Amino acid sequence: MADLTGIHTTSMAITHGIDDLCERQEYIEILRRENELVLRKDDGWQKNAHSELHNVDSSLKASQRFAPRNPYWSTFSFPFFREIRHL
Repeated sequence: MADLTGIHTTSMAITHGIDDLCERQEYIEILRRENELVLRKDDGWQKNAHSELHNVDSSLKASQRFAPRNPYWSTFSFPFFREIRHL
């Protein structure tokens, strides 16, 4: 049962993150640039690459703060991605 729960929560976190990026497309290029910088620096995906993706981590955390979604929240504006640093 724990495996199912872990898969479900990970799937929901990723789904909410992608949904938020679709709503705020101006952040996609910032996250893409960060990925490219880390990949070039480490010559591809290395074990420590994930710890250097600060903007990706920050955007996923911001997205998870408001999950699970309540249908009544759609009328409000939340300050997602406030912590993203422009590269």
